[in-house]
Amino acid sequence: MDGVKVDRLAQAFAKVTNRRQLAALVGALLSMLVQSVARGSQLGRATCRRKGRVCSLHSGCCRGLTCVTAATNMRYGICVPGTGRLVSIGASLISPSNEAGVEDVNPQEETSSAAPSTGRKDEREAHIAEIRAGRDVKHTKIKTRRDTKRTRAQTHKNEKKTLPPEASDAATVTLGPHLEFELLNPGGLAGTETLTVRNLDNASVFLVKIESVLHPDDDSATNRTLNPGSGFNYYSGILGDTDDPEGQIWIHQLICSETTGAGFKITVGANADSVNQQYVVLCNGPSLVRVNEPSQVAPVQKRKRNHHRHNKKKR
Repeated sequence: MDGVKVDRLAQAFAKVTNRRQLAALVGALLSMLVQSVARGSQLGRATCRRKGRVCSLHSGCCRGLTCVTAATNMRYGICVPGTGRLVSIGASLISPSNEAGVEDVNPQEETSSAAPSTGRKDEREAHIAEIRAGRDVKHTKIKTRRDTKRTRAQTHKNEKKTLPPEASDAATVTLGPHLEFELLNPGGLAGTETLTVRNLDNASVFLVKIESVLHPDDDSATNRTLNPGSGFNYYSGILGDTDDPEGQIWIHQLICSETTGAGFKITVGANADSVNQQYVVLCNGPSLVRVNEPSQVAPVQKRKRNHHRHNKKKR
């Protein structure tokens, strides 16, 4: 009940002078009590509250309305158009008779109710976008590593194809047949010059020709196959002929009777159609020359014996 109205009724009772005035005051008092009971019953009724009516946590508003309470008193409020929730605003007093308050609360309620949902939606979208961006970056890094690895492998493969052979491989490629050249009686000291070519290889060798180092025009074709382990003799300084089936007189002049640098040049190949290789034997050089001789490998057994002796000495 309003305190101002009670004060007015108390003053009116003090001024009563007859029964008619007393009856009127009692009627007014009963009317105020009825209104107070009616308002109190609004808080306890289970039915929904219409727009502008009192609402609380236990007595909510009807569909399409929101119960708006003051920040200082959230036990009850008034029903305004909204989403059906309980909303607190910063007003110090919520009154059903305040029509301006009802009109002003609805936009605030809609803004306050829409802002959190919009913010949560934006946060979710931003989080999803962040996850997708991180996933894309990860996939890009993986793809880049794979492409780089594939490119390096292909580059290494191409370089390996174009690289020159290693020392051991080059030696294997450039090595020709294993031959031995022996020069006897250089300068015709015993009447004749003899150059013997022996094939120490496991494959046959084709002797193409022989010529003078200082006079390349002085040459003679051989065209003879030299089998493994066999030899062939080149004679120079002989005027007649020879009965040697494994030799030939290729020139009648002496080669080693001239100045320093004189010698023989022999051209050989694997066969008549192969790439030919040339070997030079000088007159003032060693009498016995071996070419393309395979390297000697120390026996494993000998090294084991030496190792055993070394251990024995240490004991």
